[in-house]
Amino acid sequence: TNYAVNKHNSEYIENNEASDNEEGCSKRSLNWLWKYLQSKQYNCVSVWENICHVINKTMISIQAHLSHCYRNCKSADNPNPLTCFEILGFDIMLTDTLKPVLLEVNHTPSFRTDSLLDHRIK
Repeated sequence: TNYAVNKHNSEYIENNEASDNEEGCSKRSLNWLWKYLQSKQYNCVSVWENICHVINKTMISIQAHLSHCYRNCKSADNPNPLTCFEILGFDIMLTDTLKPVLLEVNHTPSFRTDSLLDHRIK
């Protein structure tokens, strides 16, 4: 949703380079973020751990719903406990103090590849 809205902004700068040079682009990879934060002497391990905490807490809060969806997808006569899986997309924003804030969880994240960056990371 965020990208679907932002790509129509007149100030949106698309990343269509084959390299990983994402400076100045509106959409960047996680790899670019880690390099940027390291160049500013931030503790990337701590930032990642805090992001993981947000995701883990979110997963705990939605576990009952995910279990319900799983049971509805699995036939009663299938004895295999590992029948299906689900991919969730977590949109997380970092504040100016690098605190992760959950924006949304995408139940069906997009796998569209509109740019070369999308091809690299998806």
